[in-house]
Amino acid sequence: MNSVTPISIEMPKPRQLAILIAALLIFMAALLLWQQQALDDRLVVLHNQIYTNTALRSAFEAVSRYGMGFISLSYAALVLLSFRDEALASNRPLFLFIIFTFAIGSVSGDLMKEVFARALPVVHLGNQIANTTLSDSLAFPSGHATKSMSLALPFLLMASGSIRTNQMFKVTQFTAAILVSYSRLALQRHYPSDILAGAAFGLLAVVIGAYIVNAMYRRQGMDAEKLQRLSLPLTLIFTVLAVFLCVL
Repeated sequence: MNSVTPISIEMPKPRQLAILIAALLIFMAALLLWQQQALDDRLVVLHNQIYTNTALRSAFEAVSRYGMGFISLSYAALVLLSFRDEALASNRPLFLFIIFTFAIGSVSGDLMKEVFARALPVVHLGNQIANTTLSDSLAFPSGHATKSMSLALPFLLMASGSIRTNQMFKVTQFTAAILVSYSRLALQRHYPSDILAGAAFGLLAVVIGAYIVNAMYRRQGMDAEKLQRLSLPLTLIFTVLAVFLCVL
């Protein structure tokens, strides 16, 4: 009888604990900064110089709109590369995990917006900031920060660092997520505390996503052959998601 190696997301208990502690600490820092409202406000006001600079504002608007789509499209390219480079096939268990982590982070972040019901900086700061665009959205946590971190962190934390291509993708994906998150402050649409909270929810989503996907892999008897068949549909999902995120 041929033995089949089961597929799973390898997340040892110490790593889970470290991620959860990091998420808690970052979230506590976000709440503390929110309580220090004067500092949170001041950091938004300081970005008047960026917002009033046409070139910088246009650059950050492009990052804000297309950054998450870039991350998702990069994953589509990475899935396809796994068919040409055998070493990259080890990434295949991560791709469904990334999609679930993104979904969990997005839903939880949007739900928490309703729970905390914090108004955007433009509501509280009025004519103190250059951005006067009103929106029906809520502030805490930043949706862009939560979603971009939920996309980038699973690969950053779980992909093998011994593969050079992975190293390159880790840097580009995480840099893109940082820039997307910062763009929300640069454009004065969120407080720094909103962005920190988004990063915290992104970390939390990694742990929850690993638990759910591992349960699915066990139930489906996931193996290397099934993962290979799943890879092309996942390429399409990442591509469609990239388009969706660019028009979000």
